[in-house]
Amino acid sequence: MTHNEAVRMLDALVQANAASDTLAAPPAEPAEGESYIVAGPASGAWAGREGDLAAYQDGAWAFFAPSAGWRVWVQDAARLRVFDGSAWIDIFERVETLGISADADATNRLAVSSPATLLNNAGAGHQLKINKNAAGDTASLLFQTGWSGRAEMGTAGSDDFSVKVSPDGAAWGTALAVHTDSSVRFPGIGTTANAANAYLDSADGHNLLRVTSSARYKTDVQALEISRAMALMGVKPVRYRSLAASDNPGWSWYGFIAEEVAEIDPRMVHWGYGPDDYETIETTDQDGGARAERRLRPGAELKPQSVAYDRFAVIHQAVLDHVLQRLDALEGVAASQPGA
Repeated sequence: MTHNEAVRMLDALVQANAASDTLAAPPAEPAEGESYIVAGPASGAWAGREGDLAAYQDGAWAFFAPSAGWRVWVQDAARLRVFDGSAWIDIFERVETLGISADADATNRLAVSSPATLLNNAGAGHQLKINKNAAGDTASLLFQTGWSGRAEMGTAGSDDFSVKVSPDGAAWGTALAVHTDSSVRFPGIGTTANAANAYLDSADGHNLLRVTSSARYKTDVQALEISRAMALMGVKPVRYRSLAASDNPGWSWYGFIAEEVAEIDPRMVHWGYGPDDYETIETTDQDGGARAERRLRPGAELKPQSVAYDRFAVIHQAVLDHVLQRLDALEGVAASQPGA
């Protein structure tokens, strides 16, 4: 290679740029020093030079076969192209890793260190898509403190959506689960409280249900036998102090014992699982790291958890009706007595 040839090569390759990478034949009037990435199928003076960098120098075309890693700025596309060893590609079209003010690695192939990350719309809506290979895999957002997990939301280990939390990054509990059948459950809520419009059923994984009283949801409707109602009137009210963390330990409370009520009529209590019915299972996360999850023990049995106090309103109404009927009968007897 002569000195002049080396100089021409430097002119073409140092901070290389190309007018275009879409032409397969030379332009009719190329400018001196202008370069092109030859597209295929090449013809004319460029025949057989597909993929080469063609530079117009001293009134003739010079061709340079690229090596892997060459980078060329393409002017008409306003893109930076890189030769990957077999083809010219957009440098941002496919890269194995990308770090923005951060170091990417084989697992975290995209790493960003920034006060905020903006994903904006392009005139309409915007979706962030997280796709997993199979139902048993994990697609989630993991929130960490000091690189230790504290909360996770997504489809972890199944296609059910869940929100999990952890105090230490090792032991995890599910606070909310939305199943594919549209049922919503709160496994982490240890209560069976209900209100006028909703009912939290601890007997079925803390399923949140709608309370209904309409005749549309009832069948085989019969009068309540007074014997059933009177049996429940035998439940003894008690005064007690609560062991629940949310209750004031200095107060006394009033109520029934769920186990005693269940012995008379199991329908008058809420059934569920207690803290001892769960165990911590060692599992691995998607990165192969160890993690612990709280799951129901095999063979765990439902136990009375709380009294369905709202259902006692029906029992009290039945007893009250019975008493009023008895009073009416007694008044009738008294009125029929001589001298009444």
